[in-house]
Amino acid sequence: MHHDVPVPEVNVFFKFNCDTFPGYYHSADWFDTLVVSNEQGRACIAPVPPGKHWAVAFGVSEHGLIVPIFGRMPFEINLENRLKVDTFIYLYE
Repeated sequence: MHHDVPVPEVNVFFKFNCDTFPGYYHSADWFDTLVVSNEQGRACIAPVPPGKHWAVAFGVSEHGLIVPIFGRMPFEINLENRLKVDTFIYLYE
């Protein structure tokens, strides 16, 4: 989401088993996997191993300008709780 608008074609990189924010400046191959959001701004990844992880997202503003937008979100998968994580990553310039 950027300015409360879902953004398509956002690259969402995942770093598994990482306690601290990995940063925005790693090459794509440093991350464990990548998904790209669809036309409605949705992306899904499964399965995800147990542990603490980070999602790091990069995209372009929905206004058609070449303005990069980015965001991040930590999340944890715990097999005892078996929760599904369904959330938004808010992106900023």
